[in-house]
Amino acid sequence: MKCVECGRKSASKIGYCMYCGGELEQSNTDPILQCPGCKDPMEKKTIAGITIDVCPSCNGSWFDRGELEEALIQGEIVPQNPNLGDIEDSPSQAYRNCPRCTKLMLRKNYKQYSGVIIDVCGAHGCYLDAGEFEQISQFIQSGGLERIEKRKNENELLASNRERTNQKHQRVMRLHKRRSVYCFFAGFFDGF
Repeated sequence: MKCVECGRKSASKIGYCMYCGGELEQSNTDPILQCPGCKDPMEKKTIAGITIDVCPSCNGSWFDRGELEEALIQGEIVPQNPNLGDIEDSPSQAYRNCPRCTKLMLRKNYKQYSGVIIDVCGAHGCYLDAGEFEQISQFIQSGGLERIEKRKNENELLASNRERTNQKHQRVMRLHKRRSVYCFFAGFFDGF
């Protein structure tokens, strides 16, 4: 979907642009994307009202910005090509090009702790190899987001404690410095 007002693509099902609030229209001018994984043309599939690009050859999926989170909220599974058989366990570790801008995408661990490495273009979206959507979905269903939030809170508490410890250490060092200066001068004047 494309905004009539600002021209940006939006994954929103609610009918208005998440950037400017303008009305959305179905964009039929979207180019056929080339799969970042195998370089074959991708096909558009609509899942739970979200149009994504799926590669019929390698089952990789391209999600424009915001579409992955929306698909995960919907809980729909990205369809896989049944003719391919087993999914390859270790996808290529090479950096891939974004199918929209052709710049290299970053390889990131989804939500930093999931263990699922996805290819991300900060400007356009992300590419998931076959099976990675299911792995992310399982991570979320097993309480992964709650564990991340708990770990984040623990890290903030540790950082706060570390800061307090550093402040106490600095205070002790200032007192020690004052005391040694005092002792030096006190000893110096004792001789007179």
